[in-house]
Amino acid sequence: METVTQYLNELTQVYGEPTLKTVVVILLSVVAYSIFNRALSKAATEGYLDFHLRIILNTIMKWLLVVVAALFALGFFGGSVAALWAGLSGILALIALGFVAVWSVLSNVLCSILLVIFSPFRIGDDIEIQEPTAKFAVKGKVISIDMFMTTLECTHEPEPEPEKKDTDAPASRKKDTKESASVKKPADTPVADKGTFTMTVPNNIFFQKYVRCFPRSGAKSIKRYMANNQAKKAASAPTPSK
Repeated sequence: METVTQYLNELTQVYGEPTLKTVVVILLSVVAYSIFNRALSKAATEGYLDFHLRIILNTIMKWLLVVVAALFALGFFGGSVAALWAGLSGILALIALGFVAVWSVLSNVLCSILLVIFSPFRIGDDIEIQEPTAKFAVKGKVISIDMFMTTLECTHEPEPEPEKKDTDAPASRKKDTKESASVKKPADTPVADKGTFTMTVPNNIFFQKYVRCFPRSGAKSIKRYMANNQAKKAASAPTPSK
């Protein structure tokens, strides 16, 4: 029994102070994160900050505090902070190389934030994305947007069938053809319907191509669309059972 008591006393003497310091650092980190989160929520509620940008800043702050608290705890228990930082730097370098390999993903996220801030078009507007060096253009109605893609509702107009030329027909047949062509088609001739389809466009395209906007009445801003989506997600989230 005395051996166990002596062993516990030695553990308290060796690890008591580092444990207490670690607990204090964790509590300070939690308090700092709570204050930062409340400040972001208030700024987003009053309209000074976008909801999407709030989520991004909140996540960055959370992981930054976790890394700082882990480094302090390692230093309190006698670990080598320099060795950990060297390993962490290597991991960050590998992550950076991976991000460079998928640069389009990061550029889409950044362009999404810029679209929310500057709002060059609204949800419900008609836009036309024109390639500077080509005649091809994508035109459609903006129906939704997220952190990577913008969805357009496009209309497909069927191309008219080319007229067939019969050069080998006899003169009498050509005459009949001209007479029949002069006769107007009846009004009840069926016309091919216009088809609609959706197209997803990467958000970084809007900063690389010419974009024409055709405003529509009743369109709503991207910020309001994002805020409504956040409110719907919060309302549909399951409430924890007491």
